Amino acid sequence: MNNHDIASIVRERLNRILSSMEKQANVAEYYPPEMQPFAEHMEQIREYINIAGEFSIAYESIVASLETLPFSLTGKESVALLELGLIMRYKTTDEQDRIYDSSY
Repeated sequence: MNNHDIASIVRERLNRILSSMEKQANVAEYYPPEMQPFAEHMEQIREYINIAGEFSIAYESIVASLETLPFSLTGKESVALLELGLIMRYKTTDEQDRIYDSSY
């Protein structure tokens, strides 16, 4: 699998997860006033994915949103997000997860 194939997979999965989040417009009421409004936030993430090709920023924005706002993902979408983290070689830096680090 070449880099172009991997980029296509990452783009498709990020867009699928973001589409699911966009359908949850009811979450907009939980956005704090100091944060971008829901629609602008979703559009910015979509631009990171499809225009700028900034998959890392899009991934981090999605994860941060899922951690702080009451979005829901299906099991399949959750697995896709986990796979993206693996493909993109993200790993946790939380102290309680240190036992999973190969250099531990």
